[in-house]
Amino acid sequence: MIVSKWTASHVKALRWDALRMKRPEFCERTGWAVKTIEKWESLPEGKVVTGGGAATLDTVYSELTDAERARMHAALGIEDEVNRRQFTSSTVALMGATLLPDRPSAQTISTPPLADSARLSLDEVRAWLDLAESLEQRDQHLGGAGLVHEATTELLRARARLDTAQCDPVTATAAASAVGNLAVMTGWVAYDSDQQTTARQCYQLAMELAACSGDDELNVHALVYRANQEVGQSRLLDEHGKPRGNPHRALQHAFRAEQLARAWKPGRVHALIAIRKVQAYARIQDNDGFRTALDQAHRAMDTAMDSELISHTARWLRFVDAAEFAGHEARAYADLGDHRAALTLYEQALQGQGVRNEANTRAWYATQLAAVGDTHGAVIEADPVLTTLEAVRSTRTLRVLAPIRALPSATKSGFADRYDHLDQKALT
Repeated sequence: MIVSKWTASHVKALRWDALRMKRPEFCERTGWAVKTIEKWESLPEGKVVTGGGAATLDTVYSELTDAERARMHAALGIEDEVNRRQFTSSTVALMGATLLPDRPSAQTISTPPLADSARLSLDEVRAWLDLAESLEQRDQHLGGAGLVHEATTELLRARARLDTAQCDPVTATAAASAVGNLAVMTGWVAYDSDQQTTARQCYQLAMELAACSGDDELNVHALVYRANQEVGQSRLLDEHGKPRGNPHRALQHAFRAEQLARAWKPGRVHALIAIRKVQAYARIQDNDGFRTALDQAHRAMDTAMDSELISHTARWLRFVDAAEFAGHEARAYADLGDHRAALTLYEQALQGQGVRNEANTRAWYATQLAAVGDTHGAVIEADPVLTTLEAVRSTRTLRVLAPIRALPSATKSGFADRYDHLDQKALT
């Protein structure tokens, strides 16, 4: 069975019958709020969950065990396909089954027997690399929420091919690396659309495929993105008042990336790893670690700007420039309580960024203005961000503006109504 439409009954069966979870547990699993789950489970007949919500439910469904899936199907009155289909247990996985992460369930993506599996070609590998590059380019103009459904769907398809296709060892290695890069970009758009569980799973898959393919660059790529997620989530509290992310874990990821990249030519990758350490140290209020890492980051960035041609830089690192660097440094200073320094750095960061990045930086700049008492200026700076988010769907950026939404001046100016409209749009 493939769930093509997520009705209220399907959502309830997934949560209660398959997973046997109460709503708070299911919210933790999916990354969506309780009120959103309640809304999904109360949809009238003919209405379905769409967009990012549907993509999240697809992912959760793909991870069910056979027993969990059988319970869900029974609740829906559907004959369990596990009892009707025969799937070979001897399917050859790339480079040995023990080296690959668990594959998607046979009910999510039908897995043909080995004899019927076409050989994996390098053309398919190139197509996965092209898709990852396309997601990266379109992200600036569409935002993660506008891409996450496409990305997760294509990643599931690619991973199914990776698990079942026949190919020679050279193609197998290239394929694992390509799908790993697609997983990182899928993780990023999931992160930008505030689907944190999906993002973590994608980054973990990328790290496992990096080990499978021996691709250290892919591993570093996933580690620095995963560290960024831990830092970002550490600024948010769950329903129990605990941080959603762990900056100490972010440090572990950054130090592992640093170890892998130690012998590489100095460049943007070292600056990016160092700035992840800066962010993490700031979150744990380690001033000495912050200063040391910041000095390291500045030296690495200066070296990159002086000696690394952008055309010779890996595409996934080309976003690391002075503006990007200043934005991360600003957030770190804000975490340490130095809001004036943060404001100065945000003003630098707003020069020459892409559409989605500029909106995110301006959102953070607005919150810093509010932090120093300039509530009028905060609403003025935040207003054009909402205009951008009407077209560039970045739920992550919208969440940054939540403190602005709470200001009395936001209600008077109409900002609060516009924010609530976009917030509701993000939940559907």
